[in-house]
Amino acid sequence: MVAAAAVDSEKAKMRDRLKARRAALDEPTARTGARQVCEHLTESELFEGVDRVAGYMARGRELNVHAFLDQLLESGVEVLLPRVVGAGQMEFCAIDDWDQLRPGSFGIDEPTTPPVDHNDTPVFLVPGLGFDEEGTRLGFGMGYYDRALPPVGQALAVGVGYRWQLLDKPLPRQPHDRPMDVLVTPEGWHRVDGPGNSLLE
Repeated sequence: MVAAAAVDSEKAKMRDRLKARRAALDEPTARTGARQVCEHLTESELFEGVDRVAGYMARGRELNVHAFLDQLLESGVEVLLPRVVGAGQMEFCAIDDWDQLRPGSFGIDEPTTPPVDHNDTPVFLVPGLGFDEEGTRLGFGMGYYDRALPPVGQALAVGVGYRWQLLDKPLPRQPHDRPMDVLVTPEGWHRVDGPGNSLLE
C-alpha cells in the first residue's frame, strides 16, 4: 500500500507539471503541431489496408487529429470515437458524420451513435500527458484507456503527444497500465521498447 501510494503521488506531481506546460501553449503552436502530426499519420504505412481506426477528440491543447480522421472518413475507413459512460469507463462508437457529435464529459465532443464492439479495431490513437521510452503513458489518472484498450498484441496503440511529452526518465508503471506500441509527435515517429513492437515488424 505504501509503495502504491508513493507511485500515485509521483504521478500526480508529474500530471500537474505536464498539464500546466500544455495549457500554457499558444494556439499557433498547438495548431502547427496538430497539422504536422496529421501529416505523419497520413503518410504512415501503419494505416495501409486498415478498415477501422479509433481516434479521439482533442481536449484543450491536446494535439488535434481531426483532420486525419476526416481523411479516413472520406476514404471509407470506419472511425470510432470514445464516449464516457461512467467513472473510468468508456465505450467506442462509429461515426460517419461530424454532426453526430455532441458536447459530453469534460466538455469533449462525444458521439451520439450506438456503441460497437471495439476489440477487433486494429489501431487506436491515444492522447496522453506524458510517455516514456518503453511506451508507458501518463493520462489523467482515471484509467479510461487502460480499461478500454485491447491487450498488447491485439491492437496497435499509437500514443500522440508533443516531443517534450516524451520523457527521458521512466514513468512509474503499474500492472494495469496499458503501454503504447509506438509514439507520434510533430517531429515524427518514435519507436518504443515495449512488448507491442512485434506488431510493427
